[in-house]
Amino acid sequence: MEYDLVTMIGSALNEIGVYRKTFEKISKMMKPNGQFLYMDFNKYHKKEKLLSKLDHLNMELERLEEYNRYPSISFYCMKIRRTD
Repeated sequence: MEYDLVTMIGSALNEIGVYRKTFEKISKMMKPNGQFLYMDFNKYHKKEKLLSKLDHLNMELERLEEYNRYPSISFYCMKIRRTD
């Protein structure tokens, strides 16, 4: 089954514990041009780690918002699109 929209909060990724395989499965779940909305705290998963894998996953970043008002709880939200 393929989806137009998949969402995930980084705390779920902490529970799963398998970073690359999780995003590979998410990519396979999405329809072509489907959207993936992802939110995480910088202290758990740096955004650069996911951004470096997007090409391999047939995904591209559409939007990135960072929230750093309180450095101890800074986080980011990404809107990512499947490209194939």
